[in-house]
Amino acid sequence: MQPELALDQRGDGMYSGSFRWTEHKQFPALPRRSGAAAPTAPLAIGWQGYLEQCHATSLLPWATNDPSFLDALSFPMTLVYMTKLLNAEAAWPPGRTITILVVGATVKAEQRIWDRTNYWAEISAFYPDRAFDVWFIGPEVSMSVHGGTAKSRVTAHAYRGTTGSFLASHDVDVATTVVIGYNTGFGNFVESGRYDLLWSWLPDLYAIVASGLLSIFACANDYADMNGEFAVHTRVLGSNMAYLPRDNPFSAASHLHEDGKRESAWSRANSFVYAIQGGDGTRQQMLALGDFKRLSALLNAEAGDTHLIDRVGRHYFRGMVLSKEQAARCKLLQQKKPPPVDRIEAADVNKDDTDKRIVDATSDANQNQARHQNKVGTLEPVPPIEEVMERLVETTTPMPRGTTEATPQYELISTMDNAKMTLTIHTPALASVRDMALDVSSDTLQFVVPGVYRLQVALPWAVDNATTRPTFSKKARRLVIALASPTA
Repeated sequence: MQPELALDQRGDGMYSGSFRWTEHKQFPALPRRSGAAAPTAPLAIGWQGYLEQCHATSLLPWATNDPSFLDALSFPMTLVYMTKLLNAEAAWPPGRTITILVVGATVKAEQRIWDRTNYWAEISAFYPDRAFDVWFIGPEVSMSVHGGTAKSRVTAHAYRGTTGSFLASHDVDVATTVVIGYNTGFGNFVESGRYDLLWSWLPDLYAIVASGLLSIFACANDYADMNGEFAVHTRVLGSNMAYLPRDNPFSAASHLHEDGKRESAWSRANSFVYAIQGGDGTRQQMLALGDFKRLSALLNAEAGDTHLIDRVGRHYFRGMVLSKEQAARCKLLQQKKPPPVDRIEAADVNKDDTDKRIVDATSDANQNQARHQNKVGTLEPVPPIEEVMERLVETTTPMPRGTTEATPQYELISTMDNAKMTLTIHTPALASVRDMALDVSSDTLQFVVPGVYRLQVALPWAVDNATTRPTFSKKARRLVIALASPTA
């Protein structure tokens, strides 16, 4: 039997970066659709909602039996989710074909999913009144485009070259074009210490910002890719944040770990997602290619008082991402006047009734999921497929009134036998473990950094607090806590 998964990056199988399935891997065809629009409301609860409610029959048994097909389906569904979340359709003129620019695409990942599956057709299932032109753009694409579903109204094209050269040679309409880049890796210098990929991407990134196109980016991890990319956008490109970084409820299912670094070096395709549109010239820094000294100075500068607001009301301030509610209680923010340049104003995307069709339907069908829907009428991200397969548990504890402590983002992953679990807390504002307090009982964990963070997590099963092992990575600004059951 031929191997389906290739972990050796120097092998010649059909894999790419965080998408390592070889050409021998067979992904199941999605069930034929009736022609009616796929329901949008279930997207509010991520993979579980999609698998249970967006097809005529539940696909949960598929995911339980072999979740690897979600690795491929993650690519088009990340696009669908983000365009619905940001209500991109409100800016699309009636009857016009929508152009999707898949930047940094490769023949081994995005293009192979087109060639070997019918998954990209899911775009038209959620936008049945639209036709789509999908362009696979990058030096590693094949000019031969095969496959696709004729009835899906999704057509594919290929352009071998850089994004900048594509934008310079094609008429691109801002009103009908969306850019998406999957696991581009230009922020990985945080972990690898290598900047060659960033330098190769930088001219394209300047071009994307200058184009004013809604541009979505998915990252394979948070400790390197997401942190590095966010730093480049905020400190070099001056990008306007349409959506601040957050975990992606339509991430891939497969994790890759480096040998001997299971807790500190991992990747999963499309784990985190963010979006930009246009830029602020007062924050943009023009860099000459190879000017490492200036790049390093920009990336290593203190966060300062940079204040960004995205379309769902979240704030970035002093190195932290705050929810709308947390920002309202932050005294420092109340003393500042919100910078209008950081909020994108285009085609009614900031109206309080953003995508009411999603919200109203979600409210009726999923009352128990109300905590995943914010108060301005937009979808909020929810835990990914680990809720089904890896029993990822993610809850949010409201902050005490009168405090400005933020609830940090975190992931809680348990083994299937309830013997061990790992809680990862993302702490960009934590400089030293001496500043924190950690208390673990048999069923509750509390993490506090006075004046900065407060988190209380209800644990899914009893733990032996004597065996708790916290590890703090100052470089990644991440606290990893290993927990075990009393019988482990």
